[in-house]
Amino acid sequence: MPFLYNQINEGKVDPGDIITHVLPLAQAKHGYEVFDTKMEDCIKVILKP
Repeated sequence: MPFLYNQINEGKVDPGDIITHVLPLAQAKHGYEVFDTKMEDCIKVILKP
């Protein structure tokens, strides 16, 4: 993990590149389904309260 953190701090890696879906918490069920089935080219779902 320290290596990864250093890569992010140095701007060599952008962790935002893997976020494909940002959904409100009310749509958590849909988010989990999309992630689990890899629908819509889903890589990572972020749920916002």
